[in-house]
Amino acid sequence: MVATALIQLLALLSTADSLAVRADTARAPVPRVVRTLDEIVVRSRLRDPLSSQSIRSVSREAFTRLPLDRASDAVALQPGVVGRAGELHVRGGRGGDLRVMLAGIPLEEAVRDRAIELPALAIESADLVSGGLDARAGGGLSGVLEYRTLDPPARPGGALQWQTSGAVTGRFDRIGARAGAPLGHSGLGAVASAEVALDDMGLPDLRTDNRRSVLGIPMGWRAGNRTLGHLKLTAGHVPRHAGLEIAASREVSRPFDPMWSLDGWTTLDVTPGLPRGPGFSPTELPGYERYRAADHKTITDDRRLVAILSADRVAGERRLSAAAGWSHARSITSLDGRDDERYATDGPFVVFGRANSAFSDPFYAYWGDEPFFQRRTSDSWFARADYEHIAPRGTRFAAGAGGRYDAVRLHELDSSVRGFGLDTLRSYEAYAPGGYAYGQLRWVFEGLVANLGLRGEAFTAGPQAERQSFPSAGHTQFSLSPRAGVTYPISVRSVFTASYIRLQQDPARDFLYDNRTYVTNRQPIGNPALVPATVVAYQAALRHELSEHWSTQATYFFDDLFGAIATRDASPGLGLATPLYRNADEGHSSGVEFSLLNDTPGARAEWTYTFLEAYGTISREEGVPYGDRLAPRPSSIGEHPLDWDRRHSLRMVLQLTRGTRWSLGWITEVGSPFPWTPRDRRQLDADVSRENSRRLGWDENTSFSLRYFPPRFSGRVTIGLEAHNLFDSRSDATATANGYPNPTINTTYDDYAAYRTETGRGGGAYWDDPNGDGNPQWVPVHDPRLFARPRSVRMVAGLSW
Repeated sequence: MVATALIQLLALLSTADSLAVRADTARAPVPRVVRTLDEIVVRSRLRDPLSSQSIRSVSREAFTRLPLDRASDAVALQPGVVGRAGELHVRGGRGGDLRVMLAGIPLEEAVRDRAIELPALAIESADLVSGGLDARAGGGLSGVLEYRTLDPPARPGGALQWQTSGAVTGRFDRIGARAGAPLGHSGLGAVASAEVALDDMGLPDLRTDNRRSVLGIPMGWRAGNRTLGHLKLTAGHVPRHAGLEIAASREVSRPFDPMWSLDGWTTLDVTPGLPRGPGFSPTELPGYERYRAADHKTITDDRRLVAILSADRVAGERRLSAAAGWSHARSITSLDGRDDERYATDGPFVVFGRANSAFSDPFYAYWGDEPFFQRRTSDSWFARADYEHIAPRGTRFAAGAGGRYDAVRLHELDSSVRGFGLDTLRSYEAYAPGGYAYGQLRWVFEGLVANLGLRGEAFTAGPQAERQSFPSAGHTQFSLSPRAGVTYPISVRSVFTASYIRLQQDPARDFLYDNRTYVTNRQPIGNPALVPATVVAYQAALRHELSEHWSTQATYFFDDLFGAIATRDASPGLGLATPLYRNADEGHSSGVEFSLLNDTPGARAEWTYTFLEAYGTISREEGVPYGDRLAPRPSSIGEHPLDWDRRHSLRMVLQLTRGTRWSLGWITEVGSPFPWTPRDRRQLDADVSRENSRRLGWDENTSFSLRYFPPRFSGRVTIGLEAHNLFDSRSDATATANGYPNPTINTTYDDYAAYRTETGRGGGAYWDDPNGDGNPQWVPVHDPRLFARPRSVRMVAGLSW
C-alpha cells in the first residue's frame, strides 16, 4: 500500500514539477507569483492536470456505503454511462465495448468478453477512462475500467457486512467479509474478501422450493445468485513491490418467464379423435399429469477464476512493471445447471398450447423441457511489461508490450429446430494468439503539454479459421492506433484538453467459429473473416477548480464507429436464411458531460448531467429477434437510435459521514425515455425505418442508505437501513421480451410491441381468441420483466476490527 501511494505521489509531483520550476524562477522579481505557486502545488485538487484523458474515479466508500447491489452499479453512476439490463454502455457503446482491467490484465473471458465481478469489500478504487485514452489503454471501443484492490493492512483487521430484506419487500440477502494481516516480519501480507448475494430480482419464484435453513436463515437459489471471492498476497518493500491476486466467482441465474408459469396438472389432448390441444387443471384430474413448468426452464451456472502475478520497481526517474495472468471461465446452460445434455436430445419436446381455442392457450408451455443446452469454456494467458521515464520538468515517456493466448470451446444444442432439416448442434474448439506494443510521450513546453502515442495490435482467428463452415485464411490482422492530445492550463485553477484517438477492438471469439450450415435466424453463423472494429473519437474538456472543495468538469465528445459486428444474410437470393456475422455495423455517438463536485471532510456530493445521442444500424450483433425463422429477414442499413440511447441523464450522489456516529448515502437518478420499435399486429415487419422510432416514459429512481455506529463500540459496529427505489417507481424498463422457444408469440411476431403500439399500454399481451368464438383479442400478460424493479427495503448490520 505504501509503495503504491509513493508511486502515485511521484507521478503527481512530476506533472507539477515543470510548473513549479517556472514559478521559482519568477519568485524574486515578481512577489505575486509566489501566491500563484501556492495555489498550483498545494491547493489544486485536479488529478494529473497535464493528462488528456477523461478519468472518472470511484472511491472505496462508493462501493461500500452507497445503496448499490453490485460493484458495477457504482460505475454506472458516472457521467456518460448508461446502465441497462446489467450492461454498462459508456458514451453510446455496446455493453462489451468496455475493457475491465486489474493490474493491467484484462478480466474478461474470451468467448463473449464478459468480465469477472469482484467483491465490493475488496476494491480500493476504480478509474473509468472514457476519453482521450493514452496508448497504454487499448482493446475497448468505449474505454477502460481499471480496478485497484486493497493491500494487506499493517496489522490484523477485517470487516463483516450483512444485508437482508427479511422477505418484507422481496427476498434479498447479501453477506460480505474481509480479513487481512501481515505475515510475520517477512514483509509479506495477505487479505481475503468474499461476497454472497441471493436475490429474487423482484420477480416471482415459481420453481420448486430448494431453500434450507442455515443458522436460522433461509438459504437457497433464487433468481439471481452470486458468490465472489478475492485473495491478495503482497511481498517486498518500497521501492520494490510484488503481488499475487486470485479472483473467483460463481453466478447462478434462474430466470423467470411467464410462458413457463403453469403449476398444476396438464394433458396433451383429452379427447381422442378431436384434437383440441393441451389442457391444464389446477387440481388433479383423471388422465392428467403433474407439471410445474418453471422447473423445466433452463438455468445458467457461470464460474470464473483469474490469477494475476504483478511486480513494480521504481528507481529514481524510472519505473518498471510487469504482470502475467491466467483466466478460466466455464458456463453451462441446462435444465438444472449440470453438464448433462440428454434432456435436450432424449427428453420430452416442449409443447405449447393451441391458438384460438377455448381449451388451450398458445402462450404457455404445457409439457416438456426447454430444448436448449450450452457448455462454453475458455482459458486465456496474458503477459505484459511496461517502462516509464519521468523527467524532472514533467516530460514523460512510456513504452510497453504484451501478449495473450486464447483457447475456447463451445458445445450447444438447440432441439427446437428438430424436424426442419436444420443443424441442431453448434460446436467449435479453437486457439489463437494476440499481442500489442505501444509508445507514449508527454512533452511539456512553455505551458503547453502534448500527449502523443501510438499503439500497434495483432489479431488472428487462428489455425482453425480454415475449418469452419464459412472458412477463412485466418491471417494475422495488424492495426495501428494513433493518440494525440493537447493540454493547456488556462489559469491556476483551469485546464483545457483536446484529444483525437483511434481505437480498435478485437471481436469476441464466439463470433468467429461455427460448424453449422443450415440454421434459423435465432443464432447467426460464426465468421472467422471478421476483423477488429474501429472507432475514431474526439474530445474537448474543461476542468476547473472553483475553490478548495468545489470543482467542475465539462466534456464534449464525438465517436465515429465503423466495422462493428452485425448480422447479414450470406445468401439472400436462395430463400433460406443464412445469417452470418459481418463487420457491417456503423454508427456514431456524441454528447456533453457535466459534473459539479463538492468534496469536504466528511461530505461528498456530486451532481452530473449527460446529453447523449447514440446512433447505429443495429443494437444487437444477432440482429432483431423477431420475424420469419427460416426466410431471410430485412436488414437495417440506415442509422437509428440504439436501445441505450438515453438523451438526458441527471444524477445526484451524496455521501455524508459524521465521525463515528452515522453515515448517509443518497442516489437520485432521472433519465429520459429509452427507444422502442412499434410493430403491426401479426405481421412480418419489413419496414426497418421504424426501428426504435418511439420512446418509453421518463423514469426516476431514488435510493438511500443510512448507517448508525453505536458510540459504545467505537464505530466498530454498524446497524442501518437501505431503501432501493424509495418511491417505488414502476416505470417501463423495456417494451418487449424474447419468447424463445415459443413458435409464434414474441418470436415470429413481436406481440408485446404490437400491443403497446395499438393500445399504448405496457406489460405485454398476445393476440388470441381465448373463447374460440371467432373474435380474437389482446390477452394481457402483465409481465414483470418489462418494468423497473419494485421498492426494496433492507436491514444492514456490520462489524469491523
